[in-house]
Amino acid sequence: MILGLWLDPNSDRVVTGGGEGDLRIWDLNRCDSTQVLRGHQASVCSITANEDLIISTSFDSTAKVWDWNGCNRQTLLGHEGHVC
Repeated sequence: MILGLWLDPNSDRVVTGGGEGDLRIWDLNRCDSTQVLRGHQASVCSITANEDLIISTSFDSTAKVWDWNGCNRQTLLGHEGHVC
């Protein structure tokens, strides 16, 4: 189930996140997922991005900062309850 989505206004890239806690980067030209970003322990509920970074929030009480290569650059802790 997709719970979060970000559409790149300047390219054919889409990032989705859902109930399994993973994010997927999609290439709309190929109609295919090009990368899976794993790290959240609960559902992803929101996603935003720019040309350098992807930021996701989750019901696991974290926000994660990713680069476009799929590397989790930082996990932001300290929230009580889900972060959406």
